[in-house]
Amino acid sequence: MKKFTLLAAAAVILAGGMQSCKPETTDTTVKAPTSYTQKIVLEYFSGAWCGYCPDGRVVAEKLITQYGESKFFPITYHVGDYLENSDCQTTATALNVTGYPMGAINRVGGAVSRSSWGAKAQAVIDEGAKCGLALDAKTVSGSTYTVKAKLGIGAADLSSGAYKMEGFLIKKVDNSPAGDLQKGQMNYYYSTAGHPYYGKGTAATTTSGSTVYVINPYDHINIHMKSYSAAVDAANITAGKISEYTFSVDIPYGDASEWHFIASLNKGGLAPQTMNTQKVEFGAAAAWD
Repeated sequence: MKKFTLLAAAAVILAGGMQSCKPETTDTTVKAPTSYTQKIVLEYFSGAWCGYCPDGRVVAEKLITQYGESKFFPITYHVGDYLENSDCQTTATALNVTGYPMGAINRVGGAVSRSSWGAKAQAVIDEGAKCGLALDAKTVSGSTYTVKAKLGIGAADLSSGAYKMEGFLIKKVDNSPAGDLQKGQMNYYYSTAGHPYYGKGTAATTTSGSTVYVINPYDHINIHMKSYSAAVDAANITAGKISEYTFSVDIPYGDASEWHFIASLNKGGLAPQTMNTQKVEFGAAAAWD
C-alpha cells in the first residue's frame, strides 16, 4: 500500500549504517554439536502510516503462538515514520519490498505478502538446521554490552558461498506518545467486524478530506534499531567447526531489559537465505539448542 499524507515521514532516530565486528580465534580441538533446532526469523516491514500493517502484526503473533517464542523471532523494520533508521530502507530494497506489510521468512525468496508467511515458515522448519548459534550477552561496561556469538556447523559442511554473521538490536516496545497522531498507528480494520483491531482508533481527516482511524497511543513492538555484520571465513563453514564473533552493542536509551539482540548466519548477505538464528536478552546467555 502507499503512504497517506496524514502521517509524514519523521526524523531518523539512529544514525549510521551497519556496524561491523571481527571473528575471534577459538579452540580448534572443540567440536560443534552435530544437530540443532531450526529457528525462524521474520523480517517484516511496517509504518505508522500503513493502515494494513496492524494485520501484519496479527499474522506475526499467530506464528509466534504456533512455533513458540524460542523458535520464531519477528523483527519489524519501520519505513517512513519516527522509528525508521538508516538500515531499514536499505534492507527493504534488498529484500524487494513492494508494499506494506511484507516480510521475509529467513530471507528465502525475499519479501512476500503476509498470506505466505505461514507456508514459508513451515518450509524452513521442514528443511531442518545445518548449523546453530549460541549467544552470550553478560559482559557490560556502562551502557555497552559485549555480545559473543558462537557459530557451530553440524554434521556436514555448508554449501560454498559468501556468509555473514549478522546482528540486530531490537527494541521490545515503543509506545507512541499520546495525542501525537503522527506516531500512532493508522488502522484500516476499524470497521471490520471480528478483526482484532475492530473498533480501535480515533477518527482523523487526511489532507484530501478522507476519514481514517488512528490508534494512539500504540505499542509498536519488536522494532529494528541497528544492524551489525561480520564476514564468515570459508574455513568456518566446515562440519564440526566452531567460530566466534564479538559485537559491541550500545543501548541507546532506557533500561537494557527493554531491548534484546538477535544474531543470524546469513548466506549471501541480505539474500538468499538465513541459515539459522538465535535471540538473547542483555545480561543473559542463550546456549546451543
